[in-house]
Formats: sequence, structure tokens, C-alpha cells
Amino acid sequence: MYKRDISQLKTKEMTDLERRGINIAYQASIEGSVLLENNGVLPLKPQKVALYGFGARKTMIRGIGSGDVSYRYTVNIEQGLIKEGFTVTSTAWLDEFDKLYDKYREELLADVAREAQETGQDNLHVLYERPHILTPSQEITDSDIISTDTDVAIYVLTRKEGEGRDNRYVKGEYLLFDEELEQLRKLRAGYSKLIVLLNIGSPIQIRDIMSIKPDAVMIIFQGGAEIGSAVAGLISGREIPSGKLTSTWAEDYWDYPNSKEFGENDGDIENELYREGIYVGYRYFDTFNIKPYYPFGYGKSYTKFSIEPCTISNEGSRILLSAKVTNVGSCRGKEVIQLYLSMPGKILDQPKKQLCAFTKTKTLKPAETEHITLSFSMEDFASFSVEKSAYLLEAGDYVLSVGNSSDSVRICGIVRLTGERVTRKVRHLFKRTVEFEELKAERNRKISEFEYAERSSAPMCILEPEDIPSDGKISYSGEPRNLFGSAIKPEDVNKGGGENVFFHIDRTITLTDVKKGYNSMDEFIASLNEDELIHLVTGQEYINPQYKMKSV
Repeated sequence: MYKRDISQLKTKEMTDLERRGINIAYQASIEGSVLLENNGVLPLKPQKVALYGFGARKTMIRGIGSGDVSYRYTVNIEQGLIKEGFTVTSTAWLDEFDKLYDKYREELLADVAREAQETGQDNLHVLYERPHILTPSQEITDSDIISTDTDVAIYVLTRKEGEGRDNRYVKGEYLLFDEELEQLRKLRAGYSKLIVLLNIGSPIQIRDIMSIKPDAVMIIFQGGAEIGSAVAGLISGREIPSGKLTSTWAEDYWDYPNSKEFGENDGDIENELYREGIYVGYRYFDTFNIKPYYPFGYGKSYTKFSIEPCTISNEGSRILLSAKVTNVGSCRGKEVIQLYLSMPGKILDQPKKQLCAFTKTKTLKPAETEHITLSFSMEDFASFSVEKSAYLLEAGDYVLSVGNSSDSVRICGIVRLTGERVTRKVRHLFKRTVEFEELKAERNRKISEFEYAERSSAPMCILEPEDIPSDGKISYSGEPRNLFGSAIKPEDVNKGGGENVFFHIDRTITLTDVKKGYNSMDEFIASLNEDELIHLVTGQEYINPQYKMKSV
């Protein structure tokens, strides 16, 4: 999909498709925003508020690269608050910040154009190597605070993120700028209520923000064209936060298992060894008892819920858990119920638990109850055995836990598999070219008396191995072959050779030729040279006209 120049749109009025897209983006922003902290300041009825931060007006609505899409219009945080009925009283500070940013942006683009001309690169590649946001060096003064005539401050902390670049352990990316911390300290001292909005795409050093003790913190991500309207609705209580974290937020950056070797941290950006193996995210933190700042699946609401597991049953290999969810607070709200599975782990290395199902309730009024059902298929959780060259489920007890985050669960059932089940038998094709040791956990871990008691009283369903579907042994005819019918030679592939692997077509074939049936997709791929294939599979911004399909 290419960027569309808004001036070239065929209609001046929005189409139904555009309206549906905008509405989906709005709903996603509502459902996905995560309330991390709230001491009761939220929801906040519309009133005077002082708004600060890079994202107040320069709100990041999308990511870079493939996340960069065009809209007819966008609603930033300031506009959304005003539309919701709030009065923003810090416009003088925001106006001065706009001037500062406009000057910075003009100088940045001039530098980029100059460097692109000198190096022969295109502007986009040069821009990728530059900082994405302005150092927020504009001071918040005592007179700025006094002039706002309110006791409520909202600060929008922003990072521009997306394809082609990971956040580094540097200030302005994973870490906060010194200026950002100073601004937050100033606001904490100057206002009795401080709300922090995280307009970001991935975790940052949250510990520093929390040390300032804000009254409420909400992750609003990069929520699309209507992000300002969505966030204002969440702040006022017209909408309700119900999102959950899809990643683990560490207490410290170096708590992540691969942090010391990731990217440029070890001085080597060419080689990445995935030593963490299966222990990614919460699987690592849970298994190795590393306490995160916020666990996977975490997110607060304006109310509270109780979760009572009811029954566990099975339909063949499909496991079903029913539960009763009740709003026990004083506000309406939604809860995300999460089901985790702990594997036997006697033969194969396994994390302490892994997410196997989840669902979000409808909007529940105070004291209202909803009965929900969570389900999953056992075969989906077969693990690969290198020794047996097969995907299998071990015999033993599979323990189910239910809750509202990976760090807040209770045992609710056990699935006992009476014998080992191989769900798919394969064979090794290529040897690992670089040997390294993967992270391993202790097998057959000891369980606490409390967990033992929970297991003893949990309901159980029993499965026989034949209850679980199996592909059996995958049959092979002769030597493995690629899509073009040529034999795959492991020694060539591992050494980077390819003379005998692919056939070539020495003429240009376009995607239009493929669509019209003149050529096959295999022939199109075979007509590309090595550089073109590399560009195609790595998503480079340069697009050869050969790849383009004429509009019809």
C-alpha cells in the first residue's frame, strides 16, 4: 500500500469505508489503552486543565514504516480535551513549544536533504538515522503554572516508534530525557493532581516516572486519527479503560534476559543469538522469579471485579473453563479474563505457565455478573523435542490458572493426560550453523504447600492420548525439494550457496503478468536477481517498478 496524497482523493466527502476505518481506530484506542495507575483522580469531569508535553499537540497517531498511514484529519490530545468539554489553560506554553519545534523541524529537514545529496541516499533512509523527536528543552516556569489557574496538570510523554528501528538504552528512547524528568518534577510540585499519558509504542523506563508519584498514568499508545477524542473520553469517564499490557514492563532494563547482547549493547549489531530460547517476556520473568514493574496482562479499571471459576470440561481435545465475573466496584467497567496453562515439564523444558485463552467481558454495571467460557485445544500446546524430532504432549498434569494478569492468577483446574502423545513427527533438515547454549530452567520444580493444596482441590478432567488429534508421521518422498522442484542441498544452504537450488528466468516479469495469468508467481520470483530478492523479503523502502501492479 502506498501513501496517498490527500489532495488526490476522488471524493471530497468521506466514504463509508473511511468512516468505518476511523470508527475501528477509535474503538481500538478505547479498548487498547491501559490504565497503569490511578489513585482516584480519574475519571475527571470536564474542567480547567493545564496540558504539557511534546504529544499535547504533536500527538503520535501512528508508527513509522509500515505503520505510517494517511488520514483526512487527526485529533490531537488538546483538540480531544476541548471537544470533550475541558478548558485547556496552558495554550501560551504550547504556542511557544510549537515555535521551538517548527524551528527544529525546519533545520532537521534541511540537514537531512543536505546529507542525502552528499551521500547519494534517499531522504527517508537518512531521516531513519536521526532522532525522531525534539528534546523537550522548553522549561515549565512558576509563572507558567500560576497562569493556568487550575490544580490539574496533564503531561503527554511521547516517543515515535515503528518499523526499522528499536528503542535503544539511551535518553529520549527507552530512558527519559533529563528535561522530561525535570518537567514532571516541576508539575508534581506545582499541581495537586498530575496525570501522565504515555503516547508510545513500546515499554520505557517506567520506574523513573513512578518515582515522581503521579496520580494517574495511562498508556494511550499510537491510537490513530481519533486518539484525542478517545483519550479525552477515557479521562472524563464517558469511556472506560479496559486494556491490558501485551508485554512485560521490567523494573530495570537489564532484567530482560537478552538485554546485554541486544542490538548495539554488546557492540555487535550484525549477530543476534537468541539465547533466551522459549523464555521470552512473561515466560522468563515468571519462571525465573524476576519481579517486573508491571506484569504481562496487567491493566486497571475504574472499578473492581471478582472472578470465580465454575466448571472444567472437555469436548475431545478441547478444554473448556466456565467462570463467573462480577463487578464488585462502584463504576461500570470491563475485565479481561486470562487463562494460563502450566505443562508437566518432566521431559521438555517448559515455562512456569503460558497464556492459552482470554476474553473480555461486556460492560458490567456495579453488582452485575457475566458468565464466560474460555477454551483451547490441547494439541495447540504441543512442544518440539529436538531429540525425538517431533511435537509432543507429555503425560502428566496440565494445571490451569485463571486471573486478570500473569502475576494475579489462581489454580482453577487440571487436565490429566494419561500417556504421551506425538502430534506431529518431522525430521531434521539443516544443522545449526552456530552453536550456543540456550537458557534452561530447572525441571520438576518444587511446588509450595499452598499450590499443592490448590491443586488437590481443583476439578480435573482426564484425557487419553488418542483423544488428541495427531498428524502422525509426515511422509517424505525422496530428497526435500524447494518450491521450484529443485533439490535442497543443506551444505549449499548453510554455506550461503545457491547455484543448484533455484532456477532463473532472464527476463522481466511483472505482478500484472502474474495477475493476468501470463506467468506464475514462482516464475516471477525466479526472475528476480539476488539483490531484488533481498529488498523484497526485508521490506526495503526502495521499490523497483517491476514489483508494482498497475491499477485496474
